[in-house]
Parts: sequence; C-alpha cells; structure tokens
Amino acid sequence: MIQYWCNHMLTPTQILTSHIVANSTMNRSRGLSGVNSYTKDLRFEVLSHLLERHKANGSVVWYDVCCGEAHALSQAATELSDRGIRDGVKIIGADLVMSDPSDQSDQSNVTLIEGDVSTLLPTQKADLITCVHGLHYIGDKLGLLTHLSGMLAEGGIFIGNIDPANIRIQGAVSNGWANIAKAAGIHKTHLVYKDHILKIVQPGRIGFNLVYKGATVSEKPNYTGITVMDSWYEMS
Repeated sequence: MIQYWCNHMLTPTQILTSHIVANSTMNRSRGLSGVNSYTKDLRFEVLSHLLERHKANGSVVWYDVCCGEAHALSQAATELSDRGIRDGVKIIGADLVMSDPSDQSDQSNVTLIEGDVSTLLPTQKADLITCVHGLHYIGDKLGLLTHLSGMLAEGGIFIGNIDPANIRIQGAVSNGWANIAKAAGIHKTHLVYKDHILKIVQPGRIGFNLVYKGATVSEKPNYTGITVMDSWYEMS
C-alpha cells in the first residue's frame, strides 16, 4: 500500500495546480457570522476574541489562512471600527488565489496576501490564526500546523478544521486524533481537538515526530463530502 501510493504522490506544484485545490465550487464567501460563516464552521466567536485581545493589549492581530474572498475579514474590520477601535488593529488574509474583498466599509486595517499559505509568514505574532476548511487542501498539513504554531503570540489561539482521516501515518488512516497528538510529543497538551475542529491553545512551535512523504488525492470524500488531499507521513 505504501509503495503504491508513493508512486502516486503529487509534487508541490502539482498540488497547487490540481483540480482539487483549484476547486471552483469551493466555498470562498463565508462571512463573520450567520448561516455561512466562521462562527458556524469554527464554533468560535472571532469578533469576541479580537475585542478581548485588543482590550487587554491595546492591539490585536488576526491572521486568516485560506481567507477566500475575505468577507469575514472586512466585516471584522468594520465591526471594530464601528466600536471606535481602529488603532492597533491588523487583519491579514492569505490565499492561493486572492480577490479584493467586496465589502469596502473600512479596509485600512486589512492586508491581503496571495501565494502558497504553507510558506507565507507575516512578521508579526498573531493573537488569532484561523483556517476554515483550508487544511483539507494542504499537502503537508502537519507542517503547516508547525509553521502556524510558531506565529502565535502569548495568549493567542489557532483554530481550524481538520479531518484525521486525511492524515496517513505509516500508510494507515489515522484512527482519530490520538496518534497525531502523540506524534507532537511534549507539545500534545497544546492541541485541543473535537469534532473535526482543532485548537492550538499555547504559543510555541509544535514539532511532530513524523516525516512528510507527500500527498495524494483522497480515495474518498472526507466528512465534508468533498474529495481533498491525503497527507502521508512516516515515523522519524
């Protein structure tokens, strides 16, 4: 099984240009709250967290990975501005294919970056990092989590959607989150997983005792009902 799939691994360029990642039916228009929103998909109140962090520190940084059309980012900037919170606000969105947000109420604190999110690295530590269903399409999912965990500020949090079934360790489908968390070693307590939602709740770069071997198109749709990328790892 391992050798078979090794022969079908995609290169990083093939992943980025594949029909899976360049999916025209992908939901890129989520708002901050409501039916099609970050609040619904993450079960987390982004705006409340931004307000709390700004109140505590006088500033707040939100980094959204795979931000789509960036509606949620625009709405957050407007909500903060309407409350008189403009100084010390930095909202950054990154996506492989970027479009200008359609909400133009207040964009002064919103920065959009186009490129491979697995290599982008904003220079400022983030109070909140989100990735709404974006990890499904990443080749090295655990590598991206390592990358993002190192960007968290003290008291910051990462939250995103992930399916353990799309992470293969030694060729086997992960049986839930436990084996993946175990690979994080002493940092496994930084990880909180429930119902396909992962949180990283402490700052500090998390390393997994695994070696990324490559990615393939998933054999079947994951819990979202969509065919995505399977990430393959071997024990280090």
